[in-house]
Amino acid sequence: METECRVNIYITTSIRGPARKNGGYGYVIEFIKKDGSPITRSGVGYEIKATENKLVLMALKAALKRLTKRCSALVFTKCEYVLSSYKNEWISEWKKNDWTNARGVKLSNWELWRDIWELSTMHELSFESVDVKNPYEMWITDNIKKVESEK
Repeated sequence: METECRVNIYITTSIRGPARKNGGYGYVIEFIKKDGSPITRSGVGYEIKATENKLVLMALKAALKRLTKRCSALVFTKCEYVLSSYKNEWISEWKKNDWTNARGVKLSNWELWRDIWELSTMHELSFESVDVKNPYEMWITDNIKKVESEK
C-alpha cells in the first residue's frame, strides 16, 4: 500500500489495568516535516467506568478519524493488550469471526475494534510499546487532568 505521509500517534491514559474506573485519554498525532520540525494535532476525552483497554481504543479511534490522507502510522502505547492484538494479528481473526474471540464470546469493546478496523483500512498501522515516557506524555497527562477536573 502506497502512503502519502508518515505519522506517529502517541496515546496516554489515566487508567492502568483492567479495573473499571472513571478516567481520561489523550493522543498526539505527530508529522515530521522535511526540516525536522513536528506538526502536531491532539485530543483528549473522558469516559465513565472504563478500562485502560477501552480508553486506548477510544484514543486510537479519535486519532485515526483525524487522518485525512493515506498514512503510515506508528502507534505508541503502554497498553499490552492492544499491542498484542495487533502484533499477533488477533484483530484480523476477530473480524473474520464477527468480533468474537477464540471461544466464540463477543469481544469487550467490539464496536470500537470494528470502528478502528474500518478507519485503518486506508492506513498502514504498526505498534510500539512506550517503555520510556513519550515526548508528549506530560502535556497529554496535564490535559487529561483538566478534562477529569471538569467532570
